[in-house]
Amino acid sequence: MHKIGIMFRLKNLIIMKQKNRVGEHYFRWLDMETCTRGKNVVLGLLRRTRMMEIEMRETEERKNVVVNTLQSIEA
Repeated sequence: MHKIGIMFRLKNLIIMKQKNRVGEHYFRWLDMETCTRGKNVVLGLLRRTRMMEIEMRETEERKNVVVNTLQSIEA
């Protein structure tokens, strides 16, 4: 593999157009390491997302209980 001259640098991302051994072109990117603050932000967002998913699952389960109860009353 070797670089063929095209390289883009976008803030913390490097994108290079390369050629493999059989001559096919592809793009390769290299991400720089995220700072400590960025890592903490991402971890906090993941934690919030997981909590919201748990809450949605519990709400769906409660809804199913109510629907089943109403269906059994109507029957």
